[in-house]
Amino acid sequence: MEIKKQKAQGYYVMIGILMGFPMGIALSLALGNFAFVGTGIAIGLPIGIALEEKAKKEGKVRELNESDLILRKKLFRVTLILLTLTVLGLVTFLLFRLS
Repeated sequence: MEIKKQKAQGYYVMIGILMGFPMGIALSLALGNFAFVGTGIAIGLPIGIALEEKAKKEGKVRELNESDLILRKKLFRVTLILLTLTVLGLVTFLLFRLS
């Protein structure tokens, strides 16, 4: 008997975005313009949505429960803090470099 392991809703979308992000960075480095990082994310998002829909049809996706929601809120806060620190660091770097 095979046990099916279900993933939380949104898991495959996250995987698609995470696959697209390095593609965007590689494209940005190749073209010398970091505006193309978003292009990789835009490519990965539909891939993730397609994977999510396929997994739903196969019964591999479960609804979010309370612990999933709490974890996602915590991860969102940590990500927001890290993003803010990154932007502040970049601005500080640019200010010192230009002066």
